[in-house]
Amino acid sequence: MLRLRRLVGFLTLICLLITFISPAVAASVSVTTLPAGVFLDVPAGHWAEKDIAKMKAKGVVAGVTSDFYSPNSTVTREQLVVMLLRVMDMVKDSWGKQMPASFKNPERVSSWARDQVAYAVEKGIIAGQDLENFRPADGANRYEVAVFITRAMGLEAEAAALSNTVLPYTDARNIPAWAVGYVAVMRNRNIMSGNSDGSFGALNAVTRAQVASIMARVDGQVKKLAAAETRGEVFSVSPADRSLILTLSGAVSVTVQVATDALIFKDNKKVDLLQLQRGDKVLGVPGASGALSYVEVLKPEDFTFSEVTVKGVIKSVTTTGLASVVVSRTEGGETAFSLDAATQIYAGTQRKAVSDLAAGQEVELITSGTKAVRIDILNVERQVEGTLKSVDTTGGSPRITLIMADRTESTYSLAAGGNILLDWKKVTVQELYPGQKVEATVRGTAITLLQATSIEWELTGTLLGVSFAPREAIRVEKKDGTVESFPVAADVRVRRQSSTVTLRDIYSGDEVELLLKNGTVTRIYASQVDSEVKGRIQAITLATNPKVTIVLSDGTEKTYTLASGAKIRRGSQYIQLSSVQVNSLATLKVSSGFVTEMDVEVRTSMEYIIGAIENINSTAKVLVIRENNTNNLKEVYIKSSADFIKFGYSLSFSGLKIGDEVIAVGKVESGIFMSSLVVVVASSES
Repeated sequence: MLRLRRLVGFLTLICLLITFISPAVAASVSVTTLPAGVFLDVPAGHWAEKDIAKMKAKGVVAGVTSDFYSPNSTVTREQLVVMLLRVMDMVKDSWGKQMPASFKNPERVSSWARDQVAYAVEKGIIAGQDLENFRPADGANRYEVAVFITRAMGLEAEAAALSNTVLPYTDARNIPAWAVGYVAVMRNRNIMSGNSDGSFGALNAVTRAQVASIMARVDGQVKKLAAAETRGEVFSVSPADRSLILTLSGAVSVTVQVATDALIFKDNKKVDLLQLQRGDKVLGVPGASGALSYVEVLKPEDFTFSEVTVKGVIKSVTTTGLASVVVSRTEGGETAFSLDAATQIYAGTQRKAVSDLAAGQEVELITSGTKAVRIDILNVERQVEGTLKSVDTTGGSPRITLIMADRTESTYSLAAGGNILLDWKKVTVQELYPGQKVEATVRGTAITLLQATSIEWELTGTLLGVSFAPREAIRVEKKDGTVESFPVAADVRVRRQSSTVTLRDIYSGDEVELLLKNGTVTRIYASQVDSEVKGRIQAITLATNPKVTIVLSDGTEKTYTLASGAKIRRGSQYIQLSSVQVNSLATLKVSSGFVTEMDVEVRTSMEYIIGAIENINSTAKVLVIRENNTNNLKEVYIKSSADFIKFGYSLSFSGLKIGDEVIAVGKVESGIFMSSLVVVVASSES
């Protein structure tokens, strides 16, 4: 009795001491405490603790009661089907489904599982002999689990292709032949593997702990519940209010609460919130309150960011090398996102390419980290201003390139039905001209309305020619030496030497001043230009418009047309163009490209006259020869020292006869052809 009193007194003393301990001291006794386990019957460190916690947080598995999971109990076939539909995110689709007539004994299925079992039948997850005898309350063995999962994942074709696989398990004979392909699929995808003793345990029942791990692997591959996850990189940890600041996709940061009873795993061990560090890559699953009830630190190689929606305006696009887009986010800041072949780009319902992205477009992106998974070009009209650089009308819709105020270039297509106004008048795209100031209404990457302002400028140069087909145009050599052709307006005004004229009254060589509007000549002011040209005659063209080509002292060739009534003089005589000989030296007076006068110097080089003798003046020693090529009569004066040859023999002047075919060799002296040699090539007497 005394001992009992002492014990009671001791306990009372302890209670009093505890009562009077300072709260501050009490708090210092334990800085951190780990939350209780996921279930009372799943102890800390249990091999399936993390998977059970994760699948519970995602709503795939549940306890047999609120506190107990019964990890070692066998999972029933109907429980397995319900878990499968949960992990595949098919539960909502199953609501209200009715059992088909092909499914026997539907009343044996528990009421809470009936919709899901009916949907599994509809989707072919439950098939074959299971329609005759599903046995919902029986435990699911391992090969049956492999079959159900393979069907739920839509991998039956893969299973069929692997139906003849020789599985490496010691008890492979226990796997029904028709199920070999299904087991092979699960093995190849690392969802279900063998036991440590080399067996598969095809006929062994699957426990509830095992099914949680299997469902976790399925979830990791199908990612149907990814929307329930928050993935990010820890930026900071705040134990006081149990929160994390996570960096998500596109440099977006969010603050998330962590539930007081949240289960946190790092290196596959349960840890406290304080053990999370900056830079940890985490996966979090929120509970009903919105706070994270499950947090797992992932290895960098296993981590991907959650997909995040980003809205903003494209600042720039890179299409060469590693494609990327820089977006000015609506909430502020700029972020660069990489693009690859898997990036989906849309404008409304139309699929677009990276080349359709342009600065200034409003976009909505789905991003994962710094990668753009999808880009939607928003169909919101916006105004852009710039200077027209070019219009490309080849291949489909015209593409219009503008130079923006910051000197960057943006290219847009002309929308179907898009309107173009030039000085407030509706025109076609062909009437646009580089340099015009442009205001455009843009929807996505397409111009729906373009308003352009005409540009005018002056140009001076030398007229090279006028053409009338296929439409009026003039060709001008500009002051910088370049040559360019310009179309001429139908109502062009033309003046030359202070007189109003037409296009046919201006000439090559005229100096011209042009007024152009949008690249078309609207005014022409032409002036006659006189010049003197000296050189050697290279060629003569006798035609309706006779021409002469002359080689200048610098070796360049110039061809001029002779003006009507042009005067040609050689020495003191005026002659016809036909009398001008090639290689003669000449001085040309040129007026606006036309030769008005030509002064041909007397040649001193040897020349030939070939033809038949028409007359012989023996006293004056003059022959009259009818020239073969012109049929003209030529007077040939015989020098006193002249030689005469007939058929290789010398003869005297008196040996020449009328009708003889001769070649007279000599030169023109003071306008007279003086011959020093006459060769008879055919005699009138032969």
